Amino acid sequence: MTTDIAAMVAEDETIFERRMRALTLRNAGATFRQIADKIGVSPTIARRDVTAALREVMAETAEDMIARQRSIVMDIQRANYSAAASGDVDAARVILATLEREAKLFGLDAPTRVNVGVSDVEFAERTASLIESLGLTPPKELAFMSARLREDMRDDSVLDVDVVLPFDVADSDLSVDLSGVPSEDSGGWSNI
Repeated sequence: MTTDIAAMVAEDETIFERRMRALTLRNAGATFRQIADKIGVSPTIARRDVTAALREVMAETAEDMIARQRSIVMDIQRANYSAAASGDVDAARVILATLEREAKLFGLDAPTRVNVGVSDVEFAERTASLIESLGLTPPKELAFMSARLREDMRDDSVLDVDVVLPFDVADSDLSVDLSGVPSEDSGGWSNI
């Protein structure tokens, strides 16, 4: 009886491999007739194999897809690591690309958090505009406040922004060009 089970498992593996090969050929642009000739089945069986393989691919869970991608990334890293460590620039680029993919896959790169504020003038004007779009008259105080704030502002392009990097720039090897950013001493953006 164990021989029957082993034979069924071997047959299932052969069918699975044939279906995946049929799908690969179809993805490469082969017709069902060409697939049938390549794998030694009828065009009808080739069509069924492609359909079954597509169903199997769609049934794959997200965890399985992540595991498969992680496995491929690890294989590529292993294959290129010694060459990269020996100074092969191309192998080092491959390693870095796989590390970048891995970081994306697992969300290892912390996002840059940006807090954006709106000036009082923009808020007052937008509020008045929204009230008018409802067919109502905005309060006179709102229009007065908007005009007064605009007069009081030295620079009407105020944008309150905090950029938080996921690491300390001073401790990194990155060089950041801050030549276009005004400093507090120059009377520039004092809120950054």
